[in-house]
Amino acid sequence: MLDGHRNIYVVTGGRDREIPLGRGINPMADSRRTGYVPAVLLSSSPWKAGSESTPWHDVFDLQTGRVRYFGDAKPGSSVQAEKELGNAALLTEFTFHRGSTEAERMRATPLIVLRAVSRNGVDKGYREFCGIGVLQRVERVVQWDAPTARSFTNFAYDIILLDLSDEDELFDWSWINMRAEVGGPAALSRAPQAWRRWVADGDRVLPKIQRRVATFTTRRKNDQLPTPGSAEHKVLMQVYERFATNKHAFESLASMIVGRILAGSGTAYIDGWITKASGDNGIDFVSRLDVGNGATSVKLVVLGQAKCVSPTGSSISAGDLARVVARLRRGWLGAYVTTATYTEPAQRELITDEYPILLVDGMTLAGEVRRLAAETYGGSIDRLLDHVLNTHDDAIEARRPEEILTIDGTYPHGTSI
Repeated sequence: MLDGHRNIYVVTGGRDREIPLGRGINPMADSRRTGYVPAVLLSSSPWKAGSESTPWHDVFDLQTGRVRYFGDAKPGSSVQAEKELGNAALLTEFTFHRGSTEAERMRATPLIVLRAVSRNGVDKGYREFCGIGVLQRVERVVQWDAPTARSFTNFAYDIILLDLSDEDELFDWSWINMRAEVGGPAALSRAPQAWRRWVADGDRVLPKIQRRVATFTTRRKNDQLPTPGSAEHKVLMQVYERFATNKHAFESLASMIVGRILAGSGTAYIDGWITKASGDNGIDFVSRLDVGNGATSVKLVVLGQAKCVSPTGSSISAGDLARVVARLRRGWLGAYVTTATYTEPAQRELITDEYPILLVDGMTLAGEVRRLAAETYGGSIDRLLDHVLNTHDDAIEARRPEEILTIDGTYPHGTSI
């Protein structure tokens, strides 16, 4: 025991079966008797987020049961990204986690998601259990390593965390031990109820068994801005200073960032146009989101608003958001991008009235700009912003928003595998 917490190795079986935690992705050794991998442990270090060595960082949204986790490929490695220990394990699991039959899903290994939390002011003090997950999507990505000034290939994994309310939010590790001792099918009776339902019925039940916490969440101002002196803070100030005298051009950058965020969910984002500086009726850019494939796809209009204001100045109010809300029709989406923050009343009104508007604050904007620059301009923020300024005028059009539904679109963002 330490500070009232039990040691993780004691909880998970002691010396007889120590769990691996030396890496980010830690597959337990498969059982010689059963051939089953008992579990794959995923460990994240949030304090590294935004550092020069880790510009990409894992995203944990525990309230909606979603985790985006990056693989273990490293710049300069002589090993191909898909053959790194962790990536190889998860890519193998992807076949079973996306299996269309109960027999295939029975072979799937549970993903145990952990993250480091601070203890007595020390970042890496404890491991926090975040849940068990099902691997839903894999994406090949290109990452940028600032110290070596080179790009490298890696993988990003989208994971759905399962609801443990039937177990009173407690996880019984004896299920993992039984997977090693007697195999997956025999141990299934010890699995959480949500896992058993998923094995039996597949992805169609995921919306019913996905972890969701009913909360009324708003973000404080400090949480919407990067820490002063951090890499993201420098990027945000660079963006603000470049567009402070040309705020209309900031709308082009805003559209690009919205496209990255929406396309990251596995849908296709179709660039549209930037509206004229005057007479835009509260809409700065128009784009489209295509959900599904071919004849079964659905096209959704996206109306965007962008505000390049001082990050430490006034926040975006509920009245500011109302201009976008007023233009939305049934089935349309809104997006608001700012270099600053959103007031708490504005966030609460959005949640209460269930408006379909994506809010991008200064923190999110800076992170996405930094990653976009790394992927396309060798990490140079200036080159990215120069491109936006040089191409902005060509993107301006005077058209009705619904016209975006009839144009042909390209799919410039990464595709999933």
